[in-house]
Amino acid sequence: MLMFYVPYCRAFDPRLTRNLGDQYSRGVASLSDPICRKVWSAYSPAVDFMTRTEELAQRGLRFQEPVIVPLIVFLAAISYSIWLVIALVLAPIVATHFRQWGRLRFIAAFVVFAFSFNAACCLEVAIINSLEVRRYLTVQMFSTLFAQLLGLWFILEFVVQMCERPMERVFRLAGPGNEP
Repeated sequence: MLMFYVPYCRAFDPRLTRNLGDQYSRGVASLSDPICRKVWSAYSPAVDFMTRTEELAQRGLRFQEPVIVPLIVFLAAISYSIWLVIALVLAPIVATHFRQWGRLRFIAAFVVFAFSFNAACCLEVAIINSLEVRRYLTVQMFSTLFAQLLGLWFILEFVVQMCERPMERVFRLAGPGNEP
């Protein structure tokens, strides 16, 4: 579990290039088992698919992403743990001071649920399989991104409401009933 969270979230993969040839080779290898081959060889679209996959595996294709994409992914990876900690610190504050932060209670509960769900999914993969298998982390990325964006929304809402409170006092003091 620590591998998933520290020093950055492993669900995000900030590589610049992707070797697609290796992925196609793995697909061919996984379906080349004699039992699997017997099943799919009777279905002509599957035979065409395997033929194309074998051709693509031999080409050694690489995919180069624009530099901005891995940069954004890297920033999301390093900020996940930070937003998690901030959201989990702010959630009890919102829960205990329900009069002051009443509007944020639902968002806080939803954020805690999303981060907890993500941690449970991560724990399940770590126990049943391994977080070192890249495809499990790829699937994990979607719930991670969802929880992270909810956490960011919660933090921003908290900050906005903190900034609104002093402005409300200023407008209340400068209102029409408070003139000398």
